[in-house]
Amino acid sequence: MIVRRLRMENVRSYRQAEVEFPMGKTLFEGDIGSGKSTILMAIEFALFGLGSARASSLLRIGESRGSVDLDFESGGSEYSVRRVLAKKGGSIQQVEGKLKGPGGEEDYPPSELKERILAILNFREPTDPRSRSLIFQYAIYSPQEEMKLILALPARDRVQILRRAFGLEEYKVAMENAAELLRRVREKKSLLEFASKDASSLKREAEALEEKARKGDEELRGLEGNERAQEESLRSLMGEKEGLHELEVQLASALRDRKHLREEADGKKREAEETAMELDRLAKKKQSLAPASLGPPPTEMGVPELRAAVSSLRIGIEKHRASEVEIGVKVRQFGSISQNGRCPVCERPAEAREFDAKARSLSQQLAENSIHLQELKGDLDELEGTLEKRREYDAALAKVNEERERAREYEEEWERKNGLLAKTRDAAAKSEKDLADLEVRIRVLESEAAALEPLNRKIEAAQKELDATRGRIVALGGDARRWREDAKRRSDSAAHKDGLAAKASALGEREIWLAEYYIPTVESIEKHVMVSINQEFALSFQKWFGMLVEDGEKEAAVDDEFTPTVSQEGYDQDLESLSGGERTSVALAYRLALSQMVRRFAEGATTPLILDEPTDGFSKEQLGRVREILDEMANPQVIIVSHERELDSMADQIYRVAKVGNESKISR
Repeated sequence: MIVRRLRMENVRSYRQAEVEFPMGKTLFEGDIGSGKSTILMAIEFALFGLGSARASSLLRIGESRGSVDLDFESGGSEYSVRRVLAKKGGSIQQVEGKLKGPGGEEDYPPSELKERILAILNFREPTDPRSRSLIFQYAIYSPQEEMKLILALPARDRVQILRRAFGLEEYKVAMENAAELLRRVREKKSLLEFASKDASSLKREAEALEEKARKGDEELRGLEGNERAQEESLRSLMGEKEGLHELEVQLASALRDRKHLREEADGKKREAEETAMELDRLAKKKQSLAPASLGPPPTEMGVPELRAAVSSLRIGIEKHRASEVEIGVKVRQFGSISQNGRCPVCERPAEAREFDAKARSLSQQLAENSIHLQELKGDLDELEGTLEKRREYDAALAKVNEERERAREYEEEWERKNGLLAKTRDAAAKSEKDLADLEVRIRVLESEAAALEPLNRKIEAAQKELDATRGRIVALGGDARRWREDAKRRSDSAAHKDGLAAKASALGEREIWLAEYYIPTVESIEKHVMVSINQEFALSFQKWFGMLVEDGEKEAAVDDEFTPTVSQEGYDQDLESLSGGERTSVALAYRLALSQMVRRFAEGATTPLILDEPTDGFSKEQLGRVREILDEMANPQVIIVSHERELDSMADQIYRVAKVGNESKISR
């Protein structure tokens, strides 16, 4: 990984700042508290998030939002990552960030963004968002004072941290996985052994069932021989019966005929009785329908002629009534003219005598018309009475004719039924005679068929015996099949259990391999690798310490647990008793050796070396030696944060960091 550019907005003492990181040695120089370390914290935050740090320690006081953008290169590709802090609900939180790479730009939640960065950097370590990256912490950036704290850790804790930093955690995981696999193998083996323990008893049971089935087959063959003998005996009896079959058929036919004749005779008898009853009923109806005589009609005219005459009289009456009204009007008019002496129409004078004569003549006509009208009304009443009588006569005549027709029909039906009764009685008598003849024949046939009864009993007994034998054959055959099926199931189960036993044996071999070979081998390899790392680490630590502290009487070493020691004249010295410069030398030498080893074993690619106040308490001579060490390490990108101006000579580019008021500024 190579750091290219850093942009900060509202981060700690920075309102806005942008820094480029060229290759070579870059020095950030400034007074204590000017904001130098914030630059390194921002780089780590951009890559891995907050870790165990609090968001409030990064966001500038008084601001509601802050961000860090970092451009870097990894594996030959350019990337840009952005992380954002924001106030939400009274607290400061890390919100969704962005990652831009060869595949484009995407938004990620904080935890997923860290996971993606670790994959890009090829840092094989847990992605817990609340923890720092061990590889970054030990191989790239760790404040000098923090390194002194690491050296003060208990040896066991420090070794565990270094195991993860060196990438040796995989050996531990492999051993833990192998131990878990061994536990499961043993558990599975125990289960298989338990499941396969009754294979022998199943085999014995299968053999017993096979023997039982074999004996059943022998008995079955004997029963099948009996069945054939019984079938032959039954066929012989059936042959005897076949000779009497025609007699049996005739008897059965005669019995069916007797039943039919009896039903026929009973039916004819009932039919004759019903016909006789019907004749009696018809005779009574015929007597009850004798019609009475009506005599001659009231007039020779029919109803239509009478209706026409009534209609003609009514028309004449209406005409006389109209004439009577017309004459009356004229009489009144003539009387008015005669009385007034003037025509009411033309107003001319009129002669009264002339109109009196006309009035008298019309009055005479009116009297005659009234008399004739009364005569016509009398004729109409008489004619209407005659019409009503003719109607009544015609209705009575129709009823009489209807009764006569019904009487004739009853007569005809009686004669037909009387003839049918005679025929039915003759048929019933014939059926009775035929039935009597059939009864005689049946008695003869039954007498002849008496020999069939003993033969039928023999046949029935033979059939029952054959059915019993066949039933036993079916039952025994089913039992034999079940015994064989049970034997096969037990045999299959025994074979399955033998297979389980074989698997248990195979698992036993794996158990031995895991317990006695694999786990000890992995443990041995890990120890060998750790010893190799420890030896190389010790040489690097001695080398860097020897360059920083030119005191021939002091020697530095690292024990098996990576604990640094300093001895003088053969006596180990307490690190706390060393001078400040010597303690810094121990921490820096340990830091450089650790960075060199971690980058080699854990990541292997180009990474920057970040040093925060690495020369606290150093003399001018030691400062010069730091330059020699950095030149010898030949790291392509070194970032140094220091308040020591004497380091200017070893830097390829220098940034000045100063705080103006409460805001940090970066300048070149």
